[in-house]
Amino acid sequence: MSIPRTLPLRFEPLPGEALDSWFEALAHRLHTPLGELLPQLGLPRPEHRRRTQDIPTEWTVMLRPHETEAIAAVCRIAPDAIAAMTLAAYDGRAVFIDSDTRHVKRRLLWGRGRGSRYCPPCLAETGGRWRLEWRLGWSFACMRHHCLLQDACPACGRSQRDTPHPRLLAVHPGHCPHARPVDDPEPQRVRGHRRPRCGADLRDAPVLTLSEEHPTLAAQQHVFDLIASGTASFGTYANHPVPAASALADLRAIAGRALADTSARQLARRLPDDLLAAYRQARAQEPVPRGPALADARPGFMAPSQAAVAAAGVTAAVEILTAPDIRQAAERMRWLTTEARERDVTVTASTLSKWGSGTSPVLLATQLVSLEEDFRPSDRLRYRTAGPLASYPDRSGERVDKLARSTPGLLWPAWAARLSPGGTWDRFLRPAFSACVLITGIRIEIDTVAAELGKAIDPDNISRILQVLEDTPSWPQIAAALTRLADHLARNPPPIDYRHRRSLDYTGLLPDEQWEDICRATGAFRGSSNLVGEGRP
Repeated sequence: MSIPRTLPLRFEPLPGEALDSWFEALAHRLHTPLGELLPQLGLPRPEHRRRTQDIPTEWTVMLRPHETEAIAAVCRIAPDAIAAMTLAAYDGRAVFIDSDTRHVKRRLLWGRGRGSRYCPPCLAETGGRWRLEWRLGWSFACMRHHCLLQDACPACGRSQRDTPHPRLLAVHPGHCPHARPVDDPEPQRVRGHRRPRCGADLRDAPVLTLSEEHPTLAAQQHVFDLIASGTASFGTYANHPVPAASALADLRAIAGRALADTSARQLARRLPDDLLAAYRQARAQEPVPRGPALADARPGFMAPSQAAVAAAGVTAAVEILTAPDIRQAAERMRWLTTEARERDVTVTASTLSKWGSGTSPVLLATQLVSLEEDFRPSDRLRYRTAGPLASYPDRSGERVDKLARSTPGLLWPAWAARLSPGGTWDRFLRPAFSACVLITGIRIEIDTVAAELGKAIDPDNISRILQVLEDTPSWPQIAAALTRLADHLARNPPPIDYRHRRSLDYTGLLPDEQWEDICRATGAFRGSSNLVGEGRP
């Protein structure tokens, strides 16, 4: 492919500038329409009849390697610097891009298919140059000027950069390029590039200024740091780091629940007064631009069209996920789970997955712990809410097989002694503790557990002892110890296969009469005569 000659006038893009903004700055500097500049860069302007070919309506989403090389050669700029001005720089972290169509996947991670917010003071400082990060659904505030981003032109009300700049018109950076509304109903009215332009100075658009300590600015900084690092390791993620995309999916899931109409009153209590006023005003207006009906019906399902709405949702979500640990985050989340039932919202362990796709194990653990007060003691073990990372019970059968082989019918005396809260029923605790180990992290019925342990304990006794344990002050510590023990045994099975040992027939090894004599002499518990394996030595 032949490379066009270099441009007579060239200049470097600004740090963080978007590709289309740089193109427009070049066209303005060269006093030429954008449609004449792009072919000189090796980028033909798309025609309506050619939309099916590999020519996007705009180039800021993604460039092909040969396109990047052509622009770099013409402008004498490093190819990496060119690629950094496209949304592909955020692909897999803040957006997901279909490489075939070069479209942002709007249903994932608040991807904006088109359009951009903007900071008027930034436009004023840079002569109308646009930052790439403003195109992200996650951008709602300017960290430099401490203000909310603007959503649309203050004059015509149209969102910006949702369509390419008219190819035959001169570029005026920092001004609205949209055509003025035409009231003339006649079909002969002026069309296309001949229509008068809005031309409003976007640099003068009003903004909501925020204090330096404003929680919305803190939330925006958390999001930017997360995207830049590619990994979430703050707050609840400190001991369980996850990729940035998973953490953003968590923020999106929580924000979606917070922005739902059923959460309006509770959300209002968690927002600063200035943001609350902006949020209510934004929700009272039509979306800008009008999004799909599904996005309107489920706020937060897709990227909110207004900065104030996005700011409200993310601010509430960040407040939860920046808690020092999962348990404290769960306490902050209860207004969206257990307390939400007072607003006729159904929230159970089985419905948590409906919050959103692509979320992390950390969010699931936080959700489950927030529901812990409603769990039976056996469910707390099944969901491992007392452990470091709660999760759904295993249904594959692999974990129960490992624990059945690793757990004795009567838990080891040293462990039972440490776990026992004391009492006259201590002799029932060893088999009950073994049953608790088998329940932990597994979807299994109590009757099946009792049968798996060789009938060392009756199923009813397992339930009764769990209820008694739950009423003791040390139950949280007991549950945590049992959970950690079960996790350790599942990862590191002991050399003894206790399931196999329970299946052995010991009836001929020690006759009942001799066993009863030994029990009377030692004061030991005799057990049932039909116990096999671990009922007697």
